[in-house]
Amino acid sequence: MKTYHQLLTVGLTAYLFSFTSAKAEAPVQAAQEAGKPALQAGNAKIVLVGDSITGHSRNLTGVGYAYQLEDALKATYPESSPNIIALGGGGQGIASWTNVEKQSREKPGQLDIKGIDVKQTLDQHADVLVIMLGMNDALAPHVSDEPKALDLWQSQYVQLVEALRARLSPRVIGLARVTPASEDLTSPKNKLIAALNERLPEIAKTVGARVLPAGDTVQEILKSGRELRPDFHVTMDFVHPNEAGHIGIAIGMLKGLGEDKAAGWLRKERLSKIWKSAVGDKPSISWEVTPLPAASSSEVQEFRVRYWWANPAANNPPRVQLTAPQGWKVSPQSLTGPSGEFTATGAPDQIQNILTLEGSANDEQRKVQLTIPAPWLVAAKLIQRQWANLDFQADKAVTPVDQAIEAGTDFTGSLDVGQGQVLAWQRHFPSVNFTGKDDPASMDFTAISITNTFEAGYGARWIHSDRARDVLLKLDSKIFAGNMFLTVWINGAVVYRGMLTAESPRPKVVPAKLQQGNNVLVFKANHRDWQSQVMVGLAPVEGDSLADLRYATTAPRR
Repeated sequence: MKTYHQLLTVGLTAYLFSFTSAKAEAPVQAAQEAGKPALQAGNAKIVLVGDSITGHSRNLTGVGYAYQLEDALKATYPESSPNIIALGGGGQGIASWTNVEKQSREKPGQLDIKGIDVKQTLDQHADVLVIMLGMNDALAPHVSDEPKALDLWQSQYVQLVEALRARLSPRVIGLARVTPASEDLTSPKNKLIAALNERLPEIAKTVGARVLPAGDTVQEILKSGRELRPDFHVTMDFVHPNEAGHIGIAIGMLKGLGEDKAAGWLRKERLSKIWKSAVGDKPSISWEVTPLPAASSSEVQEFRVRYWWANPAANNPPRVQLTAPQGWKVSPQSLTGPSGEFTATGAPDQIQNILTLEGSANDEQRKVQLTIPAPWLVAAKLIQRQWANLDFQADKAVTPVDQAIEAGTDFTGSLDVGQGQVLAWQRHFPSVNFTGKDDPASMDFTAISITNTFEAGYGARWIHSDRARDVLLKLDSKIFAGNMFLTVWINGAVVYRGMLTAESPRPKVVPAKLQQGNNVLVFKANHRDWQSQVMVGLAPVEGDSLADLRYATTAPRR
C-alpha cells in the first residue's frame, strides 16, 4: 500500500506521467460519446476485466455473458464480427487485479480462461474496456462497510482504470454494476455491494467512463421471475449467475453502451424463453413469505404472504384464499385479484410448517403448498482470531457463551464475550434466497452479517421430544469457498467438534440422543474467510419419523 499512498501524495510519479494527458482528455471524450452506440456496429474489440463471473462468461459455453453479447451483436448487425476477450480471474477484487495488471507488464500469465494471455491482451489496443469487479471485495470480504474502507476501494478502482487505460488505449470504458451476492437484495452483503455500486458514478466521472447497469438488470430479472415461481433464481450458488443472470448482465452492459437494439434482442429471444420455462405449460401461482419483525421472547411470529397469479383471465380476476395450520390466524380471509397480500400469524413449531394457497378464476383451479421452516435463534459478529493458517484452535477460543451452554444456564443473556461486546440474538428463518436454501437445517450467516474475516456465529433451537430416542445428527456446508470449524452441543454436551469443511464424505453423520421432554441444540460456527454457512439437522434412525418433535427459539420455563 506504500506505493499507492505515494501515488496519491505525489500525483505525478513516473508511472502516472505517461498517461496524464489521456486522463485529462477522458472525461471530454466520454461526454462526446455518451448515449452513442459504442460497439462499432458489432465490430468492436472488447476486453472484459473481472472475476470468476467474467471467467464464466466464456467458460459457460453458450450461456456466459460474453456469448450473450456476441449473439446479440451478430443478430443486430448480421455482417459483424465481434471480438470479445474475457479476462476473468476467480477470487479477484480491485486490489488483486491491480497486482495482476502490474505483473502482466513483465511476464505472461493466464486467469480462468485457457489460452488467453493477460500480458498479450493488455499490450494490444482495444476499442472498449469493460470492468466488472467488486463481488469478491464484498464476499471475502476485502472491504468493510466503513466510509474509509469504501473511499480506499474507490481510489484503488480509479488507479486500476488508469493503469488499464494506459495499456489498452480504449475509446470507451464501461464500469459494470456488481451483481447480487445472495438473492435477498436487503441482505448485509447486498447492502455492501450497493454501497460499492453507488461509488461507480463518481469513479466514472473521474476517469471518463460509462456506468453499465448490469447488476440492476439482474435484480430486475430476479424480481420479475419471483412473480412467476417462488424458487426462481438468477444465480447457481447465490454468487455466480445462471443463464438468466448472464442474460441480465449482457442486457445491462449493452444498454449502458448504447446498444438498445441488441439489448432488446436478448430480452425478446433469450429472456422470453426464461419466462416461459419459469411458468411452465400451464398458468401458475407464485408466492413470497416474509417474516415480519417480532419479539424474540415470544414464539408467535407474523408473516407477510404475497401471491401472484400468472396470466389471469382479464374478465374474471381470481379469488384466492390462504389456509394456515391449526391455531394460526390469517387476514384477510380471501382476496380477489391477480396479486395480493395476506398476513399469517402463528407459532412455527414444526420442522416444516405448511400453509396452502388456493383459488379459482373461470375454469382454472390452482392450489399450492407453502412451507415455512422452523426458525433458528442466532447471533453473529463475534471475531475470533485463533486460527493458525487453516487450523482453528478451539481450546483458545472458549467464550462465556460456550461456558453457559455447557453449564446449562442462559447463554443468550448479557454475557461479555470480550471488550464489552454482548451478542445480539435474533430469530432467523432459512430462505430460498441464501446458501442452503430453505432447508430447516441451514444457517447462512450472510443473512445477518457481512461476515468479516474470523467472524463466528451461534445458532440454537429448543426441541421437545415425546420420548427419549436415538437420532442422527447430519452436518454439512454448501459453501464453495471458505473454511468452517463447527462445534455442536446437545443438552450441554459436545457431540461434534471439528473442521466441517475438511470432512469427507459430507454430510457428516454423528449418532446422538434426545431426552424425553425438552432438549437444546446449539452450534457455534467459526468462519475464517469467504462464505459462512452450515447445516445442522436431525434425522431419524430406522423405524422412527421424528414427527412428534416440536421446535422453539425460546428456552422453556423451568
